[in-house]
Amino acid sequence: MYQHNFQEKCFGLFEQKIFVTRMEVYGKNDDELHPKIWVPRVWTNPRNFNFDHIGNAMLALFETLSYKGWNVIRDILWMRQGPWAVVFIHIYVFIGCMIGLTLFVGVVIANYTENRVSSLSFYSSSPISVFLMQQ
Repeated sequence: MYQHNFQEKCFGLFEQKIFVTRMEVYGKNDDELHPKIWVPRVWTNPRNFNFDHIGNAMLALFETLSYKGWNVIRDILWMRQGPWAVVFIHIYVFIGCMIGLTLFVGVVIANYTENRVSSLSFYSSSPISVFLMQQ
């Protein structure tokens, strides 16, 4: 009983959608009501997401590594170039973020050990600090 009711609602919505798309436009063939407009076909790039200029390309690639708006660039590549162009952006984000994360962790650990050694050298006269320096 519930499925039958659901199917009727679904069919009703579908029927309304078809009906709306088949509606006639008033004065469809009248040139005075609907004048023809010549529009130039010009290739336009999306705002700052193109690879035609080295500055815009570097900005787009940096933006993908910062995870801000990289999905917008991915969607534009998908629409304009197809699904194979998206493979590059996914590999770039994956490898670039792994390298960036590794460098970040390496810098943090290097600074931590440097600060640890310098703080222990302040107490260099105590036997505990000598023991810790050997560790």
